[in-house]
Formats: sequence, C-alpha cells, structure tokens
Amino acid sequence: MGDLSGLMAAAYFHGVLKQSPREQVITPLTLYYCDAIRDLPRLSNSETRLYASGGYAFLRPDHETEAVVHGDPRPEVRAHGDAGRGSFEIWWRGKIIIREPGCFLNNSPRSLWFRSADAQNVTSVDGLAPCVESRTVRKFPSWYMTNGGKWLQLAGGALRFECDGFRRFHPEWRLSRTWNCTKNRVAFEERLAGRGKAHIRSRLFLGEGEWHPLQWDAKERIATIRCFYGDSSSARITAKLPAGLTASMDSASYSPEYGVEKPAQVMTLEGRVDLPLQWSLSCEMHL
Repeated sequence: MGDLSGLMAAAYFHGVLKQSPREQVITPLTLYYCDAIRDLPRLSNSETRLYASGGYAFLRPDHETEAVVHGDPRPEVRAHGDAGRGSFEIWWRGKIIIREPGCFLNNSPRSLWFRSADAQNVTSVDGLAPCVESRTVRKFPSWYMTNGGKWLQLAGGALRFECDGFRRFHPEWRLSRTWNCTKNRVAFEERLAGRGKAHIRSRLFLGEGEWHPLQWDAKERIATIRCFYGDSSSARITAKLPAGLTASMDSASYSPEYGVEKPAQVMTLEGRVDLPLQWSLSCEMHL
C-alpha cells in the first residue's frame, strides 16, 4: 500500500531491509521511527530473493525490472485474510505494469469484494478461490483448512509456487505458478493438474497508462494488449491460451491507500476447459 512507503524507508535505515526500497520516499512515518535519516541509495542489481516461510518473493534482475509475488505456504489464513495466494505485481522503471489491487480492512461490502478472488491477480476454479478467506474460516471444519503450498527455486533464477488450496475441492487438483524475470521481460506460466472439466476465471489488474484495446488472434489463441507512456516507452502483455479460455477487458477498482478507491482496467481470462490446464503470459517492456 502506498501509505506504507515511508515505513519501508525506516525499515532500510534500521537494517531490516537489505536493499533500498523501490519507492524511495521519506514521509512522517519514516521520521517517527528514525532519529536520523540520510539519502536512500539507488536500487542495485539483485538476483531472486525468496522468503519462503512468509510467502514472499522478489525477482529483480536489474534496477529497472521487478516482479513481486505473494504465496503463503501455510494452510492458515494470514495477513488481511484475502484470496490473493499466488497474486503478483510487475514493475518496470518505476511504472507498475500489473498491480496488486490492495485490500480494505473494514467490514463493508466493498471490503468483502476486495478480499475475493475477483479482486486479486489469481485464478478461481469453479468459483472457488485458491485459499479460504478470513471471513469464512469459521464456517468450515478443521480438515477443510489443511492445504497450503510450497516454493521451488528453479534453474535460471525462476521461482514456482505450488498451491494445494484447490485440493479441498478435488484431491487431485494442484495449481502451480511460475515466474521468470529478465531484463525488460517477465514470463509467467500457470498449470492446473487434474482431470475432467472446470470453469476457470483468472484476473490481471493493469497499471496506469494508455492501454489500447485487446487484440485476439483466434487461430493462434493469443491475446495481446499494449500500453504507451508519456516518455515514449511501452509495455506489451501477451497471453497464450488453451481451447475454451478467452480473454476480455473489464472495469474494476483498486485501492492505492486505505479508504481510497480508484478505477482500474482488468484483463480477465475465463472459460470452461479440460484439465490438465496450462497457459502462459509474457510481459515485455520497451524504451
């Protein structure tokens, strides 16, 4: 959340963060926690950093391209209690290409929507989110809450999160999401193991910029959207989809600060497909 930017600077000054935060700002929150401050150093090149116990991963091949992923491996519902297990953001040169929509902390109807799978960059299967939301935990027996996940570090710096959350619906359903981040490009792949048919709905919240209408190549089953920025740079998102899955652009909301709601554009992938399922996405940025 944007209002925590100053806290990240304080965490760096106290040695909690090994690198300077992406948003290099000093706020009253920084001054509250620090007796003295200094200039924040420029972001340095970094390889993949995985904090598996807490479920966070940072893929930063250079100081311009970054993917941030959340995948809590514990079966318990933590943090805001939303359905965002496996959600992620993509940043490039200070611009957010794919955003994490945020989360309200009150009990209003809008807060319930923000905790749902429709308000996260995740996939739901037959209407089921990848994890149980905190508001519904007490409605289920303990055996229903035993499925978590695990992280795998792959060759070439790629990371994979394997989520067992859908096994509460079908024991053989296991979701895996893989990210590989290189200079000016982030590759993503999702697989759902299992048999039979399932209704898939996957959401990708887009960042600021002039996003052009979605283009669909029915023969190759490729969906493409492009964004152009005022500094003449651009981003292109390309999704390769299996039979039964189609792409569309929708309107929704995101929360940059607590209590603030702004309009957002969302790329939605949806349809009834045969399992096992596999689809991929490439996000490429150009100067």
